Amino acid sequence: MAVYDENIAKNPFFVALEKLRPDLCERVARLHGIVLVPCCGSLEGSMVSQLHFDSYVVQPVEDGYQTADGKEVRILDRQVLLGSGLPPPVSVPILFEETFYNAKEESYSILCISRPVDAAEPGPGPEAARRHLRSLEEVKEFLGRHSHKLDKLIGNFCHAFKEHDRKGLRHHIDSVHGLYTRCLQCVLRDCFFFSRLGGLADARPPCFRQVYVHHGIHSLIFNLVGTLEASQDAAFNKITRSLHELQHKDVGVKAHLSINLSAAKRELSQLNQQTSPLLKLLCLRKVALTATRTPSRAVSMEAVCADDLLSVILYLLVKMEIPNWMANLSYMRNFCFSQSSKDELSYCLSTFEAAVEYIKLGKLQHVLAVRSPAHPTARS
Repeated sequence: MAVYDENIAKNPFFVALEKLRPDLCERVARLHGIVLVPCCGSLEGSMVSQLHFDSYVVQPVEDGYQTADGKEVRILDRQVLLGSGLPPPVSVPILFEETFYNAKEESYSILCISRPVDAAEPGPGPEAARRHLRSLEEVKEFLGRHSHKLDKLIGNFCHAFKEHDRKGLRHHIDSVHGLYTRCLQCVLRDCFFFSRLGGLADARPPCFRQVYVHHGIHSLIFNLVGTLEASQDAAFNKITRSLHELQHKDVGVKAHLSINLSAAKRELSQLNQQTSPLLKLLCLRKVALTATRTPSRAVSMEAVCADDLLSVILYLLVKMEIPNWMANLSYMRNFCFSQSSKDELSYCLSTFEAAVEYIKLGKLQHVLAVRSPAHPTARS
């Protein structure tokens, strides 16, 4: 079950491939091969025209797969592995798969991947040493004297907000986006600060804005979203309260994952303490990784079986008494404008949203209704 989804026909990489390299499109269909398509969120501006299309068209060979420019490819456990031997092959997660047909009814597969294959995972070296700013304190230290300039812009925004607080959500999304832009322009006027961004892993797009700016406007924007979603939250809470007898076995949580539930609950309890959409998304990501980890290996979001992840999240949604899930999801979905790992965070958000919709449809109530009376119920 794929949770992440997008319209491949509108993906800028796929559109460019069809327009610029019709020969490759004809070839992959004739050989019933595979096209690797980086998801929209991983493509920036003019990046598409700089990609080497031959590295994304995969054809079957005697002992596996090979790109059109001769690179060895393996597909294993929802991962595309490019290259072999030393150094280790580049691993790119698969988000979902589709089948396409050309005008001659020849079929080929589309694998939507989390990032361009040219963007290899950073290993030891300068790239690995880049800074990731994730806390308010780290962001404030990095901004230095610029934090005072941003405080002034944020103060002006808060003053103007009181005059427009009755306007719709779309107005406030646009106004917050405008604040982001003004704050970015403010700090990038400083050439020295601009040069420091070279050592910041989150500089494109600059995620430090998310943490600092949203901390300053959180009480206004999150309260607004909470008011707009209040009735939806009340309805959802009513459903989850009726499911208090639910056990982790009822939603299919596997035995080796059930030992992680307590730790995942602790991580999820931090959600409402986060003030920016980005930090809330990172909290959900940590919850998902904690809940699905195994003693034998570390996991990435895309490597986790979607059904395993969904079952754990369903259980956590019911058992954690978070009264404003609708507000949190709306806040993350509508006000997270720049993500350094958009593919992975969007995948995580989509999974939580899918779990919420599953509960709202009454599917878990049906599970309890048909459960055998021979199985004692107990609140976990």
